[in-house]
Amino acid sequence: MKIAFNIFALLVIFWGIEILVLIFDPPSYVLIGPYEALSLVLERWPLFANSAVSTILLSVIGFACAVLVSAALIFVSYMSQPTRALVTAATDFLQSFPKEALFPIFLLWFGFGAQTKVLNAFLLSVIPLLVTLNNSVLNVRSDYVEFFESFSPNRLRQFFLCRVPASIPAIHSAVRLALPLALIGTVLGEFLGGGQGLGTIILSGSTAFRVDMALASIYTLASIGTISLTLVDVVFFLGLKRYFEN
Repeated sequence: MKIAFNIFALLVIFWGIEILVLIFDPPSYVLIGPYEALSLVLERWPLFANSAVSTILLSVIGFACAVLVSAALIFVSYMSQPTRALVTAATDFLQSFPKEALFPIFLLWFGFGAQTKVLNAFLLSVIPLLVTLNNSVLNVRSDYVEFFESFSPNRLRQFFLCRVPASIPAIHSAVRLALPLALIGTVLGEFLGGGQGLGTIILSGSTAFRVDMALASIYTLASIGTISLTLVDVVFFLGLKRYFEN
């Protein structure tokens, strides 16, 4: 139900914008509707396709790195109490200021290549993953843990067979929060670092007074974000279904 609602909500929003455009009929240099944006995307298909692939690829790489780093840090924190305190302190520090302020510094350190955009995506998405995993996996209800320990006192088995399964709803929410943030990080990196990507089209379209190009890219990003969240829901749904069937 929720999976279908994601697509339905996007279509409702797009239709609402389209109706407003039809009613007020603004010039194309002010606002265009999703239908005209779709026509523009199809007309300039190679540009938008290559840019979308670049943005998606860098976002996925940054998000995947964030997932791996978060999972590794949470596991080490579970096995070592001093490490847990260190990870918590580092997470609190990174939450204390806007991470976007680091993006210009990354450009000076790493240049204008893809690595800077991946790092942006990683930095924005790793924090919600760390915070949620820390609060869910490491703070499972004590009665669950005590019940599992009565069968197996092994800490490694407890982590993978008790704490992780009990935290699946929280993990699902963390992934849904972190994945769009990775996309945002990549687009912000494209604003600053140029190169190829939907963020570059938005920036160049805005500076050249091509609002139609910028809005077409924004509609495309909205579609990508909605589809990615829907895929996350599908993966978790199928994973849970298979888990309970087995």
